[in-house]
Amino acid sequence: MPRLVEARERLEAAINRLDRAVTRTVEVSKINPEKQELEQKLQAAKAECERLKAENRQVADRLGTSIQQFQKILDAK
Repeated sequence: MPRLVEARERLEAAINRLDRAVTRTVEVSKINPEKQELEQKLQAAKAECERLKAENRQVADRLGTSIQQFQKILDAK
């Protein structure tokens, strides 16, 4: 009889492990859409950052050119 009890305990333990694994899998599948959405938002934010950096460089170049022109005008007087 003790062997039968041990076998039943092992079976119950295996079922519990399977149940926990299934629960984790379900939880992960619920998280994945959120993760994908966050990854998309991150990529969009990175693209926006690069666009703003490029625009900032253009503005800085134009501002530098304007400052040089004003400096030439002031030096000419």
